[in-house]
Amino acid sequence: MTLQPYYDTAPLVGARKASAKAVLFADGNKILLLRKKGGGWDLPGGRLESGEDWIDGLSREIHEETGFRIAQAEWVTGWLDTARKNGPVVRGIFLSHLDCKPRKSIIRVSKEHLSGQFCPLARIGKIPLRQEYVHAVHWAAQAARYL
Repeated sequence: MTLQPYYDTAPLVGARKASAKAVLFADGNKILLLRKKGGGWDLPGGRLESGEDWIDGLSREIHEETGFRIAQAEWVTGWLDTARKNGPVVRGIFLSHLDCKPRKSIIRVSKEHLSGQFCPLARIGKIPLRQEYVHAVHWAAQAARYL
C-alpha cells in the first residue's frame, strides 16, 4: 500500500473517490469493529457518494453497516491511498462515540460484513486490522483522552 500524503484536516474531496471510516467508542474504551468476509477486521464506514460531504457519508455508512446513528464526528487523520486498482482514494478517519452499552447483540451488521464486536482498546494491536487503522485508533484514543 502506498500512502501519501497524510492530512491533518479533512481535505475537499471534489472529483476524487473518498472513503470515511470511524473509530467508534462505546462505554469509554471499547471500539466497534466489523469482521470482513475475507477474515480480517474493519472500521465502520465506507465510500462517499458523489457530492456527499465527509460527515453525511460517514453517518450514512455507519447506519447502513451497523444500524447505529452518530450525532457528531471529529477528523482524526487521512491519507491518499494510491495503490488501488480503480485509482486513488482519499481515506478519512473520524472519532465518534456511541451512546450505548457495548453488547454484541445490539449490532445490526449489513451483508458487507460477517459480524461485529466491541473490542477493548488494549486488544487492538492483536487483531487482524490494517496497520494504518491501528495507528488511527491510537490517535483517536489520544484525542478522546483514553490513552
